[in-house]
Amino acid sequence: MMKRLFHTVRDGIFIVGRDGVVRFGNEAALCLIPCRVGVAMPNPALLRMIEAVNGGHVAVPHAADIEIGEDCLVAAADTIRAHLLASPVGTDYVVILHNLTEEHFYASAIANLSGMVERECGANLERFQAGLDALLLSMNAIGERAPGLADQARDAVSEGRKLLDALRRLADLARITGGEPIADDERIPVPEWINGCVDLLRPAATLRGISLLVERPADEMPPVYGSRAWLGRAFGELLDNAIKYGPARSNVLVSFKQNGNFLLISVRNYGDLVPIHLRERLFQVLYRGRNAERKDTPGLGLGLGLARQIVQMHGGNLTLASAEDGMTDFTIELPTGAPSGDAKALDLAQAQRYAQDLARLMNRNKRKTEGAEQ
Repeated sequence: MMKRLFHTVRDGIFIVGRDGVVRFGNEAALCLIPCRVGVAMPNPALLRMIEAVNGGHVAVPHAADIEIGEDCLVAAADTIRAHLLASPVGTDYVVILHNLTEEHFYASAIANLSGMVERECGANLERFQAGLDALLLSMNAIGERAPGLADQARDAVSEGRKLLDALRRLADLARITGGEPIADDERIPVPEWINGCVDLLRPAATLRGISLLVERPADEMPPVYGSRAWLGRAFGELLDNAIKYGPARSNVLVSFKQNGNFLLISVRNYGDLVPIHLRERLFQVLYRGRNAERKDTPGLGLGLGLARQIVQMHGGNLTLASAEDGMTDFTIELPTGAPSGDAKALDLAQAQRYAQDLARLMNRNKRKTEGAEQ
């Protein structure tokens, strides 16, 4: 009965004597390390762990990462987390093997795919973008003489831009893996930056009858420092998500405020309720929600995962809240104040602007304190 139970366990389980002889191995363990009961464990790394415990050099429970299949010339070795425990019965050891490669495979596959797009398609994407722009200008010039041809060209350009955007998301994913989003410490005035990002998405919102509303706070906002382009990409992904999946002829509300030393940017719209235990799944790269599949909405499932990685690389966070009334709220949290880079690397003009920002904030806080005392 116990053996049948052990064979159903996903992790590998060995029972090994103090002399390294295998007493039992479940199916998962034997797949990782083929061996026979009654003979010595054939894996040198596990034998060294047992010898270290026998010699008093390490105590149980003990865990270490080992590699299995490193001599294979076709596939990379599996990384295994090996746990060595004292058996509850007798003097044997229990060895539990957890395959970490399956967990890492997903991230590696994404990195490989993104790297391929960046390496093989990067320059082509730039040329394709330039070609589309040139084609559209040419067709606009002859539109009056050949209106049908101009319409076909516009449709082709529209479809090309969609393809280009999907490939750029993959390329961006490759770039942020190398830390590029935090390479800049630009001073970003928040209201101007947010309004600019919203204006870029207004045409897409208009096509669905959606109104993008910006709620601006009365207080002066401190700037944030980072990459304007990359943070704009992250914010734009949230707006794009709200436009795609929100109901037609509805409103998307953008608001922002200061909360201590952080800037909070909220994108709210009506959408499907997302249970708490499923919300993190929406940030997984290449994951597409059931609503996207049900509505046959085009996409690769990259946007939200890409946005979160960009925000996190700027020292912030991106979260999702979903209420019973159908209101979905994505919130970007970004630190305000000093740039993340070395202060010595700042140019003089940027340092002066930062000092002026601090002075304005200190004066504002002073006025608030004085007003409260009165």
